[in-house]
Parts: sequence; structure tokens; C-alpha cells
Amino acid sequence: MASSSNWLIALVALVALSPRARGQQEGFQALLWRYRGPALSKAYVRTLARTGVTGVCVDQDEDPKLVAHLGLPFYIDHAAGKGILHLREADWKKCFSAYEKSRSPDDLVRPYPLLAGATRTRLLDLVETRVKRALPYHPLLISLDDEISITRFQNPLDFCFDKTSLVAFRKWLRARYGRIDELNRVWGSKFESFAAVVPPTTDQVRQRELAGTDMPLRLSDWNDHRAFMDQTLARTVGRLCDRARELAPGVPVGFEGGQAPSAFGGYDYSLLLQQVDYIEPYPIGGTRELVRSLCRPGTRRYETLFPASDARVPEMPVMKLYDALAHGLAGVVLWSADDFFASGAPDRLSSYGNRLAAELPRATGKPGRALAGATVFGGSVAILESQASVRLHWMLDSVADGKTWIRRFSSYERTHSTSQAARSSWIRLLQDIGYAFHFVTAAELGEGRLDRNTRVLILPSVLAMSDPQVAAVKAFASRGGLVIADETPARYDRYLRLRREPALDEWFGVERDHGRRLIREGKAFPDAPRTASGTALCETGVAADGVSTAEQVGRDSVQIERSVDKGRAVLLNLAIVDYVRDRVDEKRAASCRERRSRVWRLLEAQGVLPVAIARVRGYPSVIERVLLRRGKQRVLVVRANCLESASLTRTLLDKGPQPMRLSLPVAATVRDFWTGKVIGRGRSIETKLDPLRGTFLIVEPL
Repeated sequence: MASSSNWLIALVALVALSPRARGQQEGFQALLWRYRGPALSKAYVRTLARTGVTGVCVDQDEDPKLVAHLGLPFYIDHAAGKGILHLREADWKKCFSAYEKSRSPDDLVRPYPLLAGATRTRLLDLVETRVKRALPYHPLLISLDDEISITRFQNPLDFCFDKTSLVAFRKWLRARYGRIDELNRVWGSKFESFAAVVPPTTDQVRQRELAGTDMPLRLSDWNDHRAFMDQTLARTVGRLCDRARELAPGVPVGFEGGQAPSAFGGYDYSLLLQQVDYIEPYPIGGTRELVRSLCRPGTRRYETLFPASDARVPEMPVMKLYDALAHGLAGVVLWSADDFFASGAPDRLSSYGNRLAAELPRATGKPGRALAGATVFGGSVAILESQASVRLHWMLDSVADGKTWIRRFSSYERTHSTSQAARSSWIRLLQDIGYAFHFVTAAELGEGRLDRNTRVLILPSVLAMSDPQVAAVKAFASRGGLVIADETPARYDRYLRLRREPALDEWFGVERDHGRRLIREGKAFPDAPRTASGTALCETGVAADGVSTAEQVGRDSVQIERSVDKGRAVLLNLAIVDYVRDRVDEKRAASCRERRSRVWRLLEAQGVLPVAIARVRGYPSVIERVLLRRGKQRVLVVRANCLESASLTRTLLDKGPQPMRLSLPVAATVRDFWTGKVIGRGRSIETKLDPLRGTFLIVEPL
């Protein structure tokens, strides 16, 4: 079959992917963050040696001599200091409190403005001092800082109105627009020169745009300021990385605590990931999968393991360790020495430490090292990432906030962000039906840089698109691609100006009649019309024209489809956005089944194959299948993908390993990854699914 051949070609292509830019990593790393805990000693080192921990941190002004003398590998933590790239709470709160009262741009000057000469000098001096001091002892990594941000995390403050920032912003605008009358046209402003330009605050934009409407007309001035600050963080990180590389060639440089993309904070990963050699992002809002797709070849990815936060699942750190192995991470950071050791004793471990010590030697030794930095097969399904849409969603989510928008802190955004929920929901839906996927940026799409093997393009609540991006979507489908949008895309242009009509309406075959959008803060409205299974519609007033086919839910259309030259365009008009929450809720099982089934049928009709089909009797649809490549070896990992639900995780752990039938797209010899034992040959394999560690299999096509 041609489809099976495509899967075999994909397996072979994994071997031919671009080489790792900075050489293959040797082994999976388990790095202990030395927060509190016992003092360094020989007993400390002996304990770590038996646990599988491969290194520790040397923090800030600490001299690495003692760590090196004890024979401990180490990485440099906070090489650029603490409190500059990551604002300390007291510094940020002072600005926050002042602005919350005054609402004056005078209180929107960032402590340590990143473009101020004194700030740049201080950062570079710290990096130089700390890297030079550590260099004779051969550091593993150089971490600039943890949880870097333009503001603090994603907390919304309009940094920065410092004079140096405004001067640089005006220069940036001149390069972007060329002439002041062009800027005035896009912004709807009346500035006489670039030297007179001052960006509006979020408060000012909200007062102007959100009075009596849920869909602002023009956010271009606000969007430009946020885009400039995103670029400012990326350029600052790049400058510091370059300096560290000059001092320590070959040592990966990056940062820890990467946040989910937001309107605030500076997390445009299409920019940030071009600067770093390694990164430790938080697995929030689909950030892990986004980083995996957008990082440069050879970038090392880490995650932090914490003690179990829910007493029902003390095994959670072990599950997350194997989850990291299953996704090609280079290693994990263990939080922290204070939790890892028992009561400050260097020769005794806590229950958390003991659980990890039983598993880390397998991960950090043979054969676990074969998984470190492995390439995750991204398949032929692409998901579009649009930073302009991320910003727009923040504004739309905050419509009802009034002046309290300033308190949309990162912890709140985690459960009330449409952009995070849309990204996470598409990730989980594709994982649940067994498909590989990768992210592409708006710039890649607009510049015609989609991978030639891409056969499906998903637009996850992509409300903002440029004209070149719209044209690229049409061209992709014309060549035979399948385009799937959950809700109406391209309502706004690249500058976040509301279009009179969404740019792809006619192309999708859509007619609209003054309906309303039914999505906000990552969920559908309670009163939204729903299908028989309970799936909410994204908007009302949408119907198919005479060219497209569709299903009806009351007066509205869902799954509007039409052929486009050699390809197909599908507007679901169904709320995928809350799938990430619904999938672990038994009451929402029918709705989740409907959404999975619709997407599955579309991909199947496009001739795209899943990584594998996994059947486990009595299991919910939370089984992930990941295909990895490192060197010539291909590894298929099958795992229970429900770490966000302690109750479901507990249920599956209590069941223990369960019989599993795997159906592969091509015949293969399948071996147990850890033992090398042959499990079966052919396209149908009988094995077991381990809910704790996952099932790791070597796949050798026959």
C-alpha cells in the first residue's frame, strides 16, 4: 500500500535528518539543583554516585573549585545574575503597585531596562566573570538565568517606557514602516514624526477599543510595542549567549524556566530559540511541543522534576522522568537538594529521592543514553503558531476584566488563556488518535518554508494572519494539502486590525449572518449551541454556501468542507479549545469521542497514517505513541498520557501493566528497548502497556 510505504519512508527519513549542530550528546543528564540541602562533602558525593545523578549546579557567586575538587560535574546557574533578566518579586511588585494606582506610563519603567547601557554592561560583566571562573573546571552548561521575562513571568505590565527603550522602539518603527504617514495609516494616529511616537498603554488601548464590543477594531499600536519587547528579550539573550560562547566554545548556553507564549513576558519562541543552545521550558500550554518543533537542530531540551504535588500519586516524579525520556529530552533538573536528601543528611535520601534513585541509573546509563537528545518524528501534520494571535487572544480573553486586567497573572492565565488551551488541545487530540505532528511559525508559512512532506495544516484559533500567510494557506491546499481550522481564521491582519470580513471566508465557502464568537478564556460559552454529543460551536451565524458541504446544528453549520484544486479546506466550527480539559472528564467522553473521530476521519481520508494503533482493553483514549530516532535506531514509545489528572493516573497505576495490541503501518521486528528481547515480528504485536514507565520498543522494519 502506498500509505504504508509513506510510513516506511518516514522511518528512513528520520535517519537522514540534519546532523546535530553541536555534536551528539553523551548520555541523559540528571542535574541536581542545590537549593538548601546538606553541605557538600564526600558523603554527599558518594550518595549521588549511587543515585544516577550526573551533575549539580554552581550558583551565582559560588566558586566551582570545591565542586570540581569533589569530582562532581556541574553547570553554571544564573550566569547573568538574578534579578535582572528575572525580576525579583519586590522590584516587580513596586512597579505593579504604583501602576495599579496611577495608571501612568511614568510607572512603566522596567527595573533594569534591558536596552539601557548600564544594564547591558552589568549583564555582560556577570557572564564574563562567572564563565571565566568556571571554565578551567569544564562546565556542562551555562544557564543565563531562570524564568527570564520582560516583566515577571507573564504578568501583564507594559514594560518598558524607559527613555532608551522608547528611542530604540522609534528606530524599530522607522525600519518597519519607512515613513511616518504609513505608521499613522496603520495605527490610526497623527504623529508628525517618529521622534514624537509614544506607544499607548494597555489601559489606553482597552478604553479605546473595548467600549461596547468584544472584537476590537485596531490593536496595531499595542501589538507593535509588544512585538518590539519580544524582540528586545530575544536580542538580549542572543548577545549574552554570544559572549558566553566566545569565552567557552562548545559549552551549550541557554536559560531555564521558559514560560508559555503570551502577550507579555517576551516569549516569542520563533525569536528566542534562534539564540540558545539549550533550554528548560515549563510544560505549560503546549510549550514543550512548541519548543521541540521550533528549536534549532542540536538544541538540548530539559525539564525540571518536582516532588509529587498530589499525595495520591507519589510515583509522579518517576512517570515524568520516563515522559522526558519518551520525548527526546537531553536530561532533567531535580528540584532540589532540600527535597532529594532526608532532613539535611548527606547519606540519606527522602522518599522522593529514593524513588528517583531507583530509576535514574537506568535513564542516565545504558541503554537510556540512546534516548538523550533523540529526534521526535514530527510527521506530516503541521500546526500553525501565530504570536500575533497569541497577543490578540490575550486582549479578547480580558474583555470583561475592566481595570482588573492587570491581575491576569501567569497562574491565572494557565487556566484562562485561549491561546494556551487551543495549542494544548490540538496537541492532546492528535496524541490521543496517534498522530505525529510539528509546529510551524507564521513567518515560515508566509515565506513558503513549509516542509515539502507536510500534508495537513491545522489552524488552531489563528485569528490573525497576514495577506502572504493567507495566500500560502490557499497555495498549500491547491497543491493537495488539507487545511483544518477549528474556528474562523484570519479575522485580523498582521497588524491586528479587524478585517471587514475574515480573509478566508469565501475560500472556505462560508456565509455569515451577524453571529457571535462563543469562545473566551479557553472555553466555550455555557449557552453555546452544541451537537448531540455536547460539543460546543465556536460561533453562530455561520452557514455553508452552495459550493461547500456541511452539517447543521440548529441554524448553524459545522464541519464546512470544500475541495480546493487538488486539496481540501475544512472549517470545523467546533470547540477543540476545551478538549485538553474534557478528555479526562468522564462526563465529556462522548463529546471528546466526536472531536477525535472527526479529525481522525479527515486525516485518514488525506492518507496520513498514525504512528501506530494501540489497543488496551478498558483504557480511556489517553494513549500516546511517540517515534524517536537517535543514530540508526528507531524507538517507539507507548505511554499513558494523563499526567495532568491525578485521579485517572492513580486508577491506571492501580491496574498495573495491561495487555496491549500494537498495529504498525509496516511489518517490523519489535524488541524491548531495555532488554533487547524480541517481542514479535510483523504488523500486529502483542505486548503490555506499563502505565508507570511507558513501553519502549525498538522497531526494525522488515
